[in-house]
Amino acid sequence: MNHQASAKRIGLFGGSFDPPHIGHVALVEAALDVLHLSAVWVIPAGLPVHRTLSGRTTPAQRLSWMQRIFAGNHRVKVVDWEVTVAEPTPSIVTLRRFTTAFPKKRPLLLLGADAFAGMDGWVDYPEHASLCDVAVFGRVACSAEGAGAAFRPRLLADWLMEPVVLGNRVDVSVPLPHVSATEIRRMAEQGKSLAGKVPECVCQEIEQAYAGSAALKQERM
Repeated sequence: MNHQASAKRIGLFGGSFDPPHIGHVALVEAALDVLHLSAVWVIPAGLPVHRTLSGRTTPAQRLSWMQRIFAGNHRVKVVDWEVTVAEPTPSIVTLRRFTTAFPKKRPLLLLGADAFAGMDGWVDYPEHASLCDVAVFGRVACSAEGAGAAFRPRLLADWLMEPVVLGNRVDVSVPLPHVSATEIRRMAEQGKSLAGKVPECVCQEIEQAYAGSAALKQERM
């Protein structure tokens, strides 16, 4: 492997993290391991562009959770770029900011297969392909025309060995926990324990933040 090239690769993992869960942590850890990244930057969204937040937490609270979750991993940096602005921040804005500030670093967007499939609907797509590579976790629907078509598919081994121009896609086939933020919110609404679903260090706070009226009433009894 070209270690000099690898040292310049930074994974960028954005999301609403509403709330964060063990799937997010597993993806970051897998990216560091499989993709030989020097670091992963976790970038919580302040106001997402393509989805509506639950309204149960503030951007500052979600940022704090991510900071605590990854506090023990020196290769993970939680970045407040999107939380500190009062308007939705498309991924392209964050990519432009990153490449301007760190021109010698090679950004790699870390995406789930569903997010990648909808990438052609992102703001200013396909400019992204001139600014980064993408790593896709999960099964990619390769037959879906237009989905991420601006990115060239490359074998992971080739991508690791040979630095080329940006605009590449590598698929990462690693088992990740089957858990979603929607599921977590539903469980919390019903007053169910989130143990094993969200990181232990923020479990109680997430249960309280997303608890439904019935769960809160039972807690007060």
